[in-house]
This record gives sequence, structure tokens and C-alpha cells, in this order.
Amino acid sequence: MYAEASTCSYSRRQTTGATARGTVFHVKRLRRPARRALLVVHVAVSVSWLGLTIGLLVLGITAYTTRSAATVDAAYGAMKIFGDWLIIPVALLALLTGLVLSLSTPWGLARHRTATDSTLTALPQGWCALSLVHGRIEAHIERALQTRHDLSVREYSLLDVLSRQHNGPGGHMRMHQVADSVVLSQSATTRLVSRLEDRGLLSRYLCDTDRRGIYTDVTEAGLTLLAQARPTNDTALRQALDEAAKDPDLAPLVTAVETMKAPTPTA
Repeated sequence: MYAEASTCSYSRRQTTGATARGTVFHVKRLRRPARRALLVVHVAVSVSWLGLTIGLLVLGITAYTTRSAATVDAAYGAMKIFGDWLIIPVALLALLTGLVLSLSTPWGLARHRTATDSTLTALPQGWCALSLVHGRIEAHIERALQTRHDLSVREYSLLDVLSRQHNGPGGHMRMHQVADSVVLSQSATTRLVSRLEDRGLLSRYLCDTDRRGIYTDVTEAGLTLLAQARPTNDTALRQALDEAAKDPDLAPLVTAVETMKAPTPTA
């Protein structure tokens, strides 16, 4: 169930241990001034090889398209010089300097190293694991709610949030507070409320003290459906968390979920 999350943690362990293994085809490491000079030579000869190759191509095109015999002779003469005396030596020098540079590094020729080390990859690897756990748990709950109660996770969350309102001061939530609680935009929350209102699960009415404010309450039918769906949600959540806890890399995330409290919606 959590194979992808395990892959993330496995990649992190592999990255962490990469520097501990022996280097293949490793030679004595060059000092920084020598390595810098060799790098300059390597770049220079590589660019020269590219320039010679382009020049050879231009000469070939010129010889093919011109009608002047003298130009053709001159182009082929220059191409012979390029091919016999310049391109091959420059290409070999670029190859040689590249090999020396790679062999003189700590990780050698036959093994690559990623651009980021283990301290930098820990954060995205952790986020990867957290995202996968959340996605898998939500999918598990979604299947259970849809199968038994014809509710999505968002619909259940909206009913659950609105059912906790009361008639005292500050007991009713405005739309932006509801949207924050179900982690949706205000427009998406409005559409979700309309859909549940069409099913008779929610009702909307104007605020008595602020005619511009619209409050949303759960109907009796909505409360009944919520009461039926809550055990299903809780059981599915418990099953998904228990499955995730079997992976040692995900167990701390499960513990954090079990001890975390939902934030209070902002006014």
C-alpha cells in the first residue's frame, strides 16, 4: 500500500551512504590549482573541437554548393588539414583531460554523484513521504465513504465542520472560515455547499445581525447521514494509519497524526 513512500526513504538512505563506499577507478586527487587549470584546458579544447567540427561542416557545404573549381580545391585542402592535423588531436586531448578530471575526483569515473547531498535531500524526501501518506490515507477513506454513504472526503469534512457550530456568540462560521477548515478555495467551497444543499443535507440563511452574511447549517438529514458515516470514516482512518505504521520510516508520521490537534479557524 505504501510502496512509493518506502521508495522515497530507500533513496534517502542510498544517498546518505554514497560517500562511505569505495571509489571505482580512483586516482590521487589533484589540488585545486591543478584541477582548475586542467578544467580550463578541458573546456578550451572541447570548445575548439566543436569549432573545428563546425568549420569542417561549413567547408564541406561550401565545396558542395560552389561552382568555382579553385574554391572547391581550397575547401578540400582546408578540410584535409582540419581532419588530419587538428580535429583528431583536439578530440583526443578533450577526452584525455576529461578522463583525468573525472578520475581525480572523490567519486571517480564509474560512479556519479547527485547534485545535492544527503542533508539537502532529507527535506524533499520527507515531504515526499508525507504527501504519499496523506494521499493513500485519503484515498482509503474516500473509497469507504463513497461505497457506503455516497460521500466524498470533502463532503464529509464539510458536514463534520458545519455540524460543530452553535448558536452562541461566534458559533457560526463565515464562508472563508469554512473554506480554510476543509482546505478549499472559497469558490470551490461555495460549489460544494450548493451540491450538498441540493441533496437536502445543508441549508443557507441570512445572518440576523448582518444582512450581508450568509450562514450554513446542517439539516436533520445531513446530521443523520453524518452520524452514519462517522464510524466508517474513523474505521477507515484507523486502518490506513495502522497500515502506514508498519513501515518504520512512516511510523513517526503516524505518531504525529495521532497526537496532532486541528487548528482553530481564523476569524
